[in-house]
Amino acid sequence: MVKNFIISHLKPLLSGKSHHEGRKIIRSTNEICLMSISCFFYFIPAWFWFLYQYQILSSLFCCTAIFSFLADGVRVPFAFIRVLDRCFGTICLISSAVINSKSLFLFSLVLFTCASSLWWLGQSRKVAQTNPNNRTAYLFYHGVWHVYGSLALCFTTYICHLP
Repeated sequence: MVKNFIISHLKPLLSGKSHHEGRKIIRSTNEICLMSISCFFYFIPAWFWFLYQYQILSSLFCCTAIFSFLADGVRVPFAFIRVLDRCFGTICLISSAVINSKSLFLFSLVLFTCASSLWWLGQSRKVAQTNPNNRTAYLFYHGVWHVYGSLALCFTTYICHLP
């Protein structure tokens, strides 16, 4: 499962390919607004990392929020924006996991947080590939990936940095 996810993540990561490639997607204003709001949830871990004196990681999360908004929210038609979104997001997730893994217990918490967050991303990609006309399911899963992933990361970071 992990191997398949990594392989399926690397292809679109570097190519910038849309998960809806070749399909004309008509989005309502509500869809654009909801997805855009979910993208801005990446500013919350940016704020957390800033509070914990990790300014570079905080800045990377701000970039992730902006690129995610451009790639997923307003969906600019440039593949390099999706590449930047995915690269910055991957760097932020891995960096956060490494910094937060201060003990075996915390490593287990980080692993659970990452796996449970990535499950939502995997579900959104699955819907995009197998049932691309089900916009509601895709928006739900991908929006929850943004919101849950951000909030779960903040909770884990808080736990890992308790005095």
